[in-house]
Amino acid sequence: MTGMVDFADAAIECGEPSYAAPLFERLEPWAGQLPVTGASALGPVSHYLGGLATVLGRLDEADAYFAHAAAMSEGMGAKFFGAGPTCCGAGCSSVATRMATRREVKPSSWPRATRR
Repeated sequence: MTGMVDFADAAIECGEPSYAAPLFERLEPWAGQLPVTGASALGPVSHYLGGLATVLGRLDEADAYFAHAAAMSEGMGAKFFGAGPTCCGAGCSSVATRMATRREVKPSSWPRATRR
């Protein structure tokens, strides 16, 4: 699963729906999981699904996935995973919308930072 979320990260960076769609389909059943290698862990799969959904223009779904990732991160006390999507608890359509409509926000930074 760690490889799949790495591929998802690349698809989000490219912003290309043809790359994002198959990864979204493959990762969707694992939305509640945390990819681990034994030596490290990555953020919740739902966080990556939020980015993929944004690339696909499915902003309501993206908001829901970002909210799920934030809740999951907070629930396990993993502030470092929750640092990006924490705004989602307050209705985060602004994150997905900003990503989809403003070019200075690159998908790789979703939803943590704005690149200029």
